[in-house]
Amino acid sequence: MINKYLGFAGEILKGRITSKRIPVLVVLCVTNRCNLRCQYCYEECYDRRGCLEFTTGQIFSLIDQAAGMGTKLISINGGEALLRDDIGVILDKIKEKNMLCQLTSNGLLIKKKTDVLKKVDSLCLSLDGIGQANDLNRGQGTYEKIIEAIEHMRANGIKFHTNTVFTKNNKNAVDEIMGLADKYKFKAQFSILRREDSPNKDICLSDDEVKKVISKLVDYKKNGLPAFYSSRSFKNALDWPFSFDRQIITGALPAGYKTSPCYIKQFLCHIEANGLVYPCIVLVNKFKAMNFLEVGFKKAWDNLAVNNCSACYNICCNDLNMIFGLRPESVCNAFRIVADRICHNAKNKIFRKPTKGALDAKN
Repeated sequence: MINKYLGFAGEILKGRITSKRIPVLVVLCVTNRCNLRCQYCYEECYDRRGCLEFTTGQIFSLIDQAAGMGTKLISINGGEALLRDDIGVILDKIKEKNMLCQLTSNGLLIKKKTDVLKKVDSLCLSLDGIGQANDLNRGQGTYEKIIEAIEHMRANGIKFHTNTVFTKNNKNAVDEIMGLADKYKFKAQFSILRREDSPNKDICLSDDEVKKVISKLVDYKKNGLPAFYSSRSFKNALDWPFSFDRQIITGALPAGYKTSPCYIKQFLCHIEANGLVYPCIVLVNKFKAMNFLEVGFKKAWDNLAVNNCSACYNICCNDLNMIFGLRPESVCNAFRIVADRICHNAKNKIFRKPTKGALDAKN
């Protein structure tokens, strides 16, 4: 695992030194199918329903192409990725190419897919609060199922973090998530529902509500609570010079507004389950994307060079951008997260109980 992270860092350094565009991180939506119907899901806005799924062979071909172009991390998203019967062999293919693999799940299939999840380097679980704070967003009864999944992962030594999407239903859930994070020893990601892309705009936070939530996260991060992203990523969102209804700035920045250059366009892409390759999640349906199934991954990637987005307030994108930009605070924050994962895996190997087959072989 250490060598994989070093390879990831090395490819970023190579790109920064040479100014070459390298798809170091590829976000891949492997399905649009999902076993939940969350109130805020972008599925309707992105017109995701009804499209055909990739075949296993198409995904394998993409992984081969990406590996040849310098990809070091593939983040598997959905829909619900665990609904694919071939998800295990897809992860095997990623590992075969010596890439890091992250997977995001809603948690409902965790118990059935334990062996599959042990193959990933990073697992993200969706969790929007305690009880109704979660269930109003994600469906009645889902909170209890997610907690069962968390306890199952803890019992099986599977490291994970969570992601919370803030809406009017759970705008006061920061303390709840932090309490669970302390109890179950995980780090928590947070994101703001994007009004422009949400099919349910009534549950989007007002600008004042967004600022209140983010200000609390800044304070909590400063005091050492287990928020996943760096403090600077939260502060960048607070410094956004427009209403949060506006997601991006294209072209020149407004007078007096300063932010880091966008390195996302140099190192990352987002692939929808229909094959369209976008610069990032924020620009889905806002950028004239090419389909890798039609033109190949290289041409679809090269097409992203014309992206003229200059800035956004997306907390995740800001954090990744500062890592790609080698900003010390974000790099150090990422290093601590990686070090924690490596130590966790090392402890698991040392204290893992031997299987019956291993004991028989030893005897």
